[in-house]
Amino acid sequence: MPVVPLGKGAYRRTASRGPEIRLVNRYFEAQPTNLVDGGMLLTRPSLTRWQNLGANPIRGVWRKAGVYNGDLIAVMGTGVYRIAASGTTELLTGSVPGTGPVVIDGLENEVFIANGTGLYRASGGAVSLVSFPDAAGVSSVACIRGFVIAVRADTQRLYWRLPGFTTWDALDVVSAEQSADKVIHVVRLRDEILAFGEETVEPFYLTGDPDVAIATAEGRSYETGALARDSIAKIDNTVYWVGAGENGAGVVYRLDGAGPVRISDHGLEERIAGVTASSIRAWAFMRHGHAFYVLHLGAAGTFVFDAATGQWSQWVSDGSARWRAACGTFMTGVGVVAGDETTGQIWVLSDNGVDDAPVSGTVPMARAATGGLPVTGGRVACSSFRLTCAVGQGGSATIGLRFSDDYGQTFFDAGTVSLGATGETDREIYWNRLGSMRAPGRVFEVYDSGSVATRISYALVNEAL
Repeated sequence: MPVVPLGKGAYRRTASRGPEIRLVNRYFEAQPTNLVDGGMLLTRPSLTRWQNLGANPIRGVWRKAGVYNGDLIAVMGTGVYRIAASGTTELLTGSVPGTGPVVIDGLENEVFIANGTGLYRASGGAVSLVSFPDAAGVSSVACIRGFVIAVRADTQRLYWRLPGFTTWDALDVVSAEQSADKVIHVVRLRDEILAFGEETVEPFYLTGDPDVAIATAEGRSYETGALARDSIAKIDNTVYWVGAGENGAGVVYRLDGAGPVRISDHGLEERIAGVTASSIRAWAFMRHGHAFYVLHLGAAGTFVFDAATGQWSQWVSDGSARWRAACGTFMTGVGVVAGDETTGQIWVLSDNGVDDAPVSGTVPMARAATGGLPVTGGRVACSSFRLTCAVGQGGSATIGLRFSDDYGQTFFDAGTVSLGATGETDREIYWNRLGSMRAPGRVFEVYDSGSVATRISYALVNEAL
């Protein structure tokens, strides 16, 4: 009665010519009540429509307690919107040019938006271009203790605006000089500003001297910069990003203690190597104790790192190569909200198991989990495959099985079975007479696309029924 180890994460290494382990629209969590292998695979959060701002993609969303009464600030197209928890929406007068992602941060009475070509300030019901030194472009902005820190695009220079001031002084500037690379992003982490360069990260601190307001933290720079500005995301008192340095690029890091720690695997790094830096975008959110880092890799898909388990999974929306949630944040009274990658839809993450739809209705979420069983020689009969999962939830929910005996090159579909009527909690899920397994082994894949959030605990083969 062998246990079929189902993958805890998604993995594909093309260069190995081995089978792909798929974990699609699911994530792993420890399950103390599972006495067989101690884990379970849960359905990823689904996207529930909340507000629709229009036809253009959401370029960024942001909120902070105490700023605009905790309302959401969203940039859709060139418009800037203020959205209350009640759903009341206001389009601010003015605009932020461009089509790409923006960086947003703010203070008590104002919000700043950097789009690469300029810095914009929202206050009250209006947004306007900031009079920045030399009318230069601004690639990033961060706020700390009343200071506003802005990165002059394509330079090493960080400008600051003093607390209580409304204008920017061209002399209030410092350079990140630990290396010659340009600064592309700034992030506030606790009491520091992290200046992410193309090949280094340099921390800065507030000096208390208004003439030299920020200074580099000597001896604290890291020799790993960022491949893409929009890969950088902060959650749970740390920062994640796709790295780049003088020796190469394309590894995902988390800042831990003494410096960056690699969290990607070779398979994900292979995928990153196949996309352009401009197609990379990331954000992060917390849900049920899981800190998720969501990494969009253009046509290669969306891969999500779970800090609670150290595993990566692949999340995708129907009709897209990626998960539609391109950016997001937490909003008190609403939950985790996310902006759509192609439309002006604002989503709310939920646990109802139904995937997103761009206009109306629902689209069942396609899920998959792959596992394997080695065969060392000859042939072994596969008389049954039994799956322990959540049953008796009603509706038309089904779950299916397919398998491969050639490293996942071709699959045989064994069909789908019902997950049972409402209350049918004793229903057993199994497939019989699955032929013979041969060396090097069999790859099993469980798939479903029902409208309920299914849980998979473990699988067994050749169990006596």
